[in-house]
Parts: sequence; C-alpha cells; structure tokens
Amino acid sequence: MPTSQPGSGGSRQKPSGASARSHGGGGNTTPPKGPNYAARRILFVVLALVLLAGIVWGLISIVGWFVNALGGDDGEETPTDAATEISTAQPEACDADGLSWEISPTAGIAGNSVDFRWSVENGTGRNCTIDAAATNVALTVTSGSDLIWSSAHCGSADPRLLLLAPDDATTRWARWGGERSREGCTEVSAGVEPGSYQVTITYAGAAVPGGTAGFELTAPPAEEPPAEEPPAEEEAPAEEAPAQEAPAQEEEEAPPEGENEPAEG
Repeated sequence: MPTSQPGSGGSRQKPSGASARSHGGGGNTTPPKGPNYAARRILFVVLALVLLAGIVWGLISIVGWFVNALGGDDGEETPTDAATEISTAQPEACDADGLSWEISPTAGIAGNSVDFRWSVENGTGRNCTIDAAATNVALTVTSGSDLIWSSAHCGSADPRLLLLAPDDATTRWARWGGERSREGCTEVSAGVEPGSYQVTITYAGAAVPGGTAGFELTAPPAEEPPAEEPPAEEEAPAEEAPAQEAPAQEEEEAPPEGENEPAEG
C-alpha cells in the first residue's frame, strides 16, 4: 500500500475538535471549573463546632459523674437539684387572741396635745398582718364615764397593713390634739379640764389586754399680767439764764461854777 511522503499531495486528517481549536475562536467553549474552596471552609468550620460541642458535653457529663460518685447518690434530691418553691399566698390577718398590746401616754397640759406610744407583738407563731388604720386600732380617751376623744371619730379608714413575723413587734405613735371629738367628726365647743384621764386601745372594735393606761392633765400656767413700765421721765425745761444788765455809766460831776478849767499851757 503506498504511503504518503512528506511534501506529497496526501495529508493526514486532523480530529474535528483540534481543527475547531486551530481556527481562531470558531466555537463557544466553557472553561473547566476549579474546586470550591469557600464551601470547603464552611464545612470545616461546622464540623469543628460540632466536635467542640461534643467535647464540652462529654466533659460536663464526666464532671457530673465524679460529683455524684464522691457525694453519694442515695436517691434523695440534693439542695442544688431540688426546685425552690416560692409562695405567692398573701399572709392572713393575725388572730386577736395571739397579740400582746402595750400603751404609754405622756402627761400633758389641759388643752394641749398629748402623745401616745403603743406597740403590738405577734404571738401567733406565724406570719400575719394587722390593720393599723385609725378606725381599726382606735385610741379612746375618757374621764370616768365621759367620752372625751377617739381616733375613730375623725381618723381615716384606709387599710394600713403591717406584716409581723412570729414574736416580732412594732411600735407606733398617735397624737391627741387635746380637744374633744364626736362621732362623725363634728365640732364640739366644750373644752377639756385638768384632771385624771384614761386611754384605751380597741382592735377591730374589741378591747385588748394591756391596752389601757391612765394619765394626768394639769392646768395651764396662769398668765402673768404684763409688768407696768415706769412712766418716762419728762425732761425739765431748761432754765433761762438771767438777763445781764448793761453796766451803768458813771456820770462825771460838773465843776462848780466860778471855777475855770485850767488853762492850757
């Protein structure tokens, strides 16, 4: 079979793909894509986080196992494991029978204000409240059978709850203005005279043990009349100096007649 020689008319056929590339840009070709490094980095980070989380969880489990092993696990809840229960229930009112009261008045002057110091102690054995409103813890001043004044006559009925723990006590002060009062807070014209008086505490309308004390009101000091001021001394009128008389001029005696005056030299 004849073979083609160099320079002869016969030639080798080139592959079609090579022929297309040999001609300048005759066809559209897509360059091959390189590896996606960004996706690889994200995948690496996710795997690292998962691995780290597993290590942390494993360490926590190991520490917990050692704690239980050292402390002993008898099936009872430890204080750290037990849930803390917080009571939201409101304390109830104190039983009147479990309260101890005391009151101390101060001596005063009739018509002037008097202060009363009162205290109450919780002996009920539990947390409870008392309503210290002026109409609930009422102070009443009497003189024999004469009702002089009560804090409930003009006081506020708004609740004033005081929380007391077991065996806890609270002390409060009340002031009586020294005047009479009447139910409904109407004006009373009669005054308060000096003498012996008694103050009583009532709680929720009932008298309490230890809530009574006596005191004295004295008469106000007598007002001394203002001292009379001595009359102002009147200044004596200035004496007028006596008028001085002008000195009298001596009259020269006239020479007797017949006598001539001496002749001048």
